[in-house]
Amino acid sequence: MKHLTRLLIIVVVMLTFVLALPLVAQDEVQANKVVVTTYLDFVYNQMDLDGASTLLADNVVFHDPIWDSRDIKGFVDNYRLLFDRVRDLKITPYTLIGEGDFVAVPYLWEGSKAAEEPRAANEPLSGNAVEFFRVLDGKIVEIWRQYEQHAFSILGTSEDYRSMVAVPMTTGMFYASDANTAQTTNVDSDRRVVMSWINTYNDGKLDASLMQPTFLYHTCPCGDVGTVDLKTFAQNFRETKDSGMLKQMTPISHNLGLMMVSEGNLTAVLYDKHEAKFGSHPEAISIFRLEDGKIADLWEF
Repeated sequence: MKHLTRLLIIVVVMLTFVLALPLVAQDEVQANKVVVTTYLDFVYNQMDLDGASTLLADNVVFHDPIWDSRDIKGFVDNYRLLFDRVRDLKITPYTLIGEGDFVAVPYLWEGSKAAEEPRAANEPLSGNAVEFFRVLDGKIVEIWRQYEQHAFSILGTSEDYRSMVAVPMTTGMFYASDANTAQTTNVDSDRRVVMSWINTYNDGKLDASLMQPTFLYHTCPCGDVGTVDLKTFAQNFRETKDSGMLKQMTPISHNLGLMMVSEGNLTAVLYDKHEAKFGSHPEAISIFRLEDGKIADLWEF
């Protein structure tokens, strides 16, 4: 009897330890989200670069399509230039996607043209962006950023993605440790669907069986692209492939494979884009939303 009691105690202790592991990992993800959202609030809503710098590791690395800032000094200098060009800057995150050390945050940025603009002083500006963070020991060690840079506003258009999740986030939720509104689904199976779709895409094929009939593709409204349905997306894909201009989604690190973050029904993918004729392009970020095991939305930044 004593042996049975001792065995039961050991089993209970082991189960408690095993079941606690996912909770510890989840707590770490939530803590990383707080670090990231606090940083974003400092940078954009408060324009407090000194405060933001306290959340950056000394060896932080920035990957930016326009600014060549690789250290904190470059980060501060470049954002001061941004603050001179866009006044009353603020952002509204659409959602947070966290997994392990990584957090992806797509957001809407808003502001107005500088008062010194000769013909359009104080004209409203807005666009979309996404930042992809790696966080270690409470500090941001790496940031990838993609954003729309244009001289108009997307507010109220189909490129205003505040309906991206069921309950849009607001800046008042910045400090909430559970600030994620994505619906919980089977993350592993969703990730396999995304990977399968990317593999066939890179082979020059479009696997419509992995896509909802109501699929929508969202991108910058520049050049009359914007949001298109499955039929238009498939037609554009065929034309791009036939012209030899298909851009494959390839890993930034070919040793590690594609960098992916999945949570709820959203999967963010960080990758390089390569053109058949013009060589490599800067990093890009796409976000997939799955519904009933199929891709319902694809946002490309």
